[in-house]
Amino acid sequence: MKLFRNVWIMMAAMTSIGFGTDVALADDPYGKHTEHPENAMYSIQVYDFPYDDYLISGTNVHFRVEAAFQVIGNPDGGGGTAGNPVKKIIITDMKAKIQDTEIPNPSPIDNSQTSHHFDVVFASTHFPHDTQLTIKGIASFHLIYQDNSSSDQTIEVAVKPRTYNKGALLATSVDSGDGEAATALACVNAIGPILEAMSHVVLPKPFSGAQRLDEGLLDARLIDATVFFACTHGEPGAFWDSASQKKYDRTKVHAVLARRPTGRPGYNLVFLAGCQTALGTQGDELANEFGMNVYSVDKAFVGFKATLLAPGLNQFCQSVFSKLNEGYEVEPAIQAALKITNPQAPGVLPGTTTKLRPVILGDKATRLINVYKGAFTWYLAF
Repeated sequence: MKLFRNVWIMMAAMTSIGFGTDVALADDPYGKHTEHPENAMYSIQVYDFPYDDYLISGTNVHFRVEAAFQVIGNPDGGGGTAGNPVKKIIITDMKAKIQDTEIPNPSPIDNSQTSHHFDVVFASTHFPHDTQLTIKGIASFHLIYQDNSSSDQTIEVAVKPRTYNKGALLATSVDSGDGEAATALACVNAIGPILEAMSHVVLPKPFSGAQRLDEGLLDARLIDATVFFACTHGEPGAFWDSASQKKYDRTKVHAVLARRPTGRPGYNLVFLAGCQTALGTQGDELANEFGMNVYSVDKAFVGFKATLLAPGLNQFCQSVFSKLNEGYEVEPAIQAALKITNPQAPGVLPGTTTKLRPVILGDKATRLINVYKGAFTWYLAF
């Protein structure tokens, strides 16, 4: 552990320079602050963000706050202040801060141990896209010296990740006689503002531009996004661009997403309102290219097994995203939308006998706002 590495550095320094001078430790890593009286050390550290502007996305952003201390004996005739070395350290308080929100330590501190930590998960969508957050770890220590005098010290450290939540829209412009183009346009015009309300930057703007995405434009949107909604023509394990000129199957999606820059967060939600996009093993393979499989956490792919007809599809899709905007998880949002779309026959498009048969591949508990698997709040500490 880094703590013990620093202890060995400090002990070596003590051996070479004695206890009459402050000990110089190696530079703290990013996210850690250490204070070091001559025969002791105490620190606060925030884990999981390796550098400023590290990109975070989704509703399951995690970090850990840890306070630690070490007393390296009580040497004779030196140390501390005027030969008064530290003999004991107690952690008296800990907390985290995200921007101006203070998050108290949620569990008792056991001072028979030399460290204490707690974890925080939060929804990055509580903040606008491209916000640099200031996340702090703060710890208070009570130091007791050889002569039983004492002092109280509070130290803190800050890290600065940046939120990244982008939506991409795709709509077909090809109408085969069932009003698909009009339905697709209604979908993106309704869902674009809902995604914006969930702190996503959504492209293209205006949303009607989603009906004019050729291969180059669609590739660019896919490389950028963390949420992708498409109302377009599909087939087992594939979907088409706006003009149905280019098919996006697993091979094509793999090639496009291979161009995604290092450090950019992956997809949180892919919703493909197209015929048979989630049918069979091809649907599984397409979802996997977007990063969704049985092991996914807070990431979901939604597609359909059915051949979809246009009537009512826009109402269903809009209802799903409206529920997501209320903080619902993906599966409950879909179930609620099925009832809203056709209360008499949930799951059947109004005026048709077509069953929607939506399929969720990945994590059914995925959210776009509110903290993952929590109550209707934006963070949890444990």
